[in-house]
Amino acid sequence: MLRIALIITRLDRGGSAEAVLNLAEGLKNRGHQVYLIYGKTTKPQQNLQEFVARTGVGLSYVSFLQREINLFKDLIAWWSLIKLLKQFKPDIVHTHSSKAGILGRLAAYLLNVPVIIHSPHGHVFYGYFKGAKNHIFILLERWVAHFTTRLVTLTRRGKEEHLQFKIAPPGKFTVIPCGISIPEFQNHQKNGLFRKQLGFTSKDFVIGWIGRLVPIKGCEHFIKACAQVKKVYPNTKFLIVGDGELRTSLENLSKQLGLTSCLKFTGMRQDIPDILDSLDLFVHTSLNEGLGRVILEAMAAEVPVIATQVGGVPDIVRDRQTGFLVPPGNPAALTRTICLVMQNRFTKKITQRAKSLVQSYSTEKMVGRFERLYQQEISRVKLH
Repeated sequence: MLRIALIITRLDRGGSAEAVLNLAEGLKNRGHQVYLIYGKTTKPQQNLQEFVARTGVGLSYVSFLQREINLFKDLIAWWSLIKLLKQFKPDIVHTHSSKAGILGRLAAYLLNVPVIIHSPHGHVFYGYFKGAKNHIFILLERWVAHFTTRLVTLTRRGKEEHLQFKIAPPGKFTVIPCGISIPEFQNHQKNGLFRKQLGFTSKDFVIGWIGRLVPIKGCEHFIKACAQVKKVYPNTKFLIVGDGELRTSLENLSKQLGLTSCLKFTGMRQDIPDILDSLDLFVHTSLNEGLGRVILEAMAAEVPVIATQVGGVPDIVRDRQTGFLVPPGNPAALTRTICLVMQNRFTKKITQRAKSLVQSYSTEKMVGRFERLYQQEISRVKLH
């Protein structure tokens, strides 16, 4: 049995939070002692009290651990992490996301934790920081990499980016993709109920978008493409699932483009299998993306996927093989590809190949890969 501390900046709804919660639960189910530390969270991925009661995972909240840079709060968060880790005495500290990655690894190093692992959960050198901030971030990543046992990227492209920015030598990297609950999507009862609730008929062609309504997700490009598709296929219906700081402005854009009657905003939803069941096509417009869990979920549900060619997305969406790729921030290219899919309806083979690909991305395989990595690194420490 290993004592494993997982540290993440926030557990707000999103791919990284879901991956960490799944990892914590999976490791606990395999007999390890798991302690999860998280920071400022406003919309948690799931009810955290229920999560603790169901899984038995230890949980601590550090209020000063937050995404925004604030030296005073960051110092307090770092000291809080030191105290919590000192009490838990972990064999392994595994940090997730940028802020938790820097503060958590510094705390673990100070306490001589035997194995320190970091997962950036995305392509962190593009789209998040600008100018001098990005340069400082890169320097910090290079520094803390010196006392990091292993860096784990979601994709091969993520590893290549870290090497390009000279974060660490190649031998420090391992690629472990995130996992999804495949049976939840492949064995889902397709009843069309959600489509009926929206007022869509079985004959409507429904195109959906799922994600956080924040700048990096590029939802405005989807809405602009919807307006163009509607001119060619007037009866098409559109769906945006999610919430965030841009919701009001995106709803206003929808009204300006005359989409009020055919585009529906549902807000945040938990019933993603039901939503995917209602779609004929799924569109993903991120300007930067580590891998895209929701893409994997759509593939598992056998929904055709159009996605932007960014980050690690091309590792799973292989153009005209398992889906369709378009340039980021390009509504015209997105419109053409949507119309191509609607005209030809030649997606059956593509969705079948995508479904086959997804089998390698299960939660169970992700947990198993991390467990083997932990055991391997602990064994190396004991040998020395």
